[in-house]
Amino acid sequence: MNSNTKLGKAVRAAVSELSHLNTLERDMLQQAQGLFQRLGVRMPLDVAPLVQPAIEDDQGDETLGEEQQQQ
Repeated sequence: MNSNTKLGKAVRAAVSELSHLNTLERDMLQQAQGLFQRLGVRMPLDVAPLVQPAIEDDQGDETLGEEQQQQ
């Protein structure tokens, strides 16, 4: 997808926003896990590894990292 078109720019902005929201959610889960540990509550709060950001290919188009392509 060409990132210079209106659609390409909209998709890029949406992906960026979702990535930002994912980071915020992950931070909140880590804070909650730390709080539970301090309170002595043992809960399995698995925090998945961060998803790789989009990678620009030779034409300047963004492609998904390996981990995102598999999902």
